[in-house]
Amino acid sequence: MTQPHGYQRETLADGQVVCFRFASTGHATADQWFVDMHDLFETWDNNTPLLLLIDIHQPDNILSAQAMMRARQLAQFRPDVPGKTALLLDPGESAQNIELLIDKVLSPTRSRETFTDEAAALAWLLA
Repeated sequence: MTQPHGYQRETLADGQVVCFRFASTGHATADQWFVDMHDLFETWDNNTPLLLLIDIHQPDNILSAQAMMRARQLAQFRPDVPGKTALLLDPGESAQNIELLIDKVLSPTRSRETFTDEAAALAWLLA
């Protein structure tokens, strides 16, 4: 598990799911995550779906403009990579705002759903 600049990267479900757990979503974190994700997409074998869990459920996490810009760039990179993305959000009001923002800003190149429960997110990814 690595923890560069405000997030941890780990694998779940016997390595089937790549998980990013964010402690912050600031400028430096967004830029480092972009590099990490870009490398992951670039080297991904298209014969295996890329299952991602993006955990931004920390109640104090507010998506920065830089994080949204980087997410938008990644959503358009390598649309040929099959897979799904589950976003784990805090169940509070900020989750509704983040969900609306994500739906409006990110292009739907891969299936994407938002969750407030990690078990439900993993079940959806693995289904």
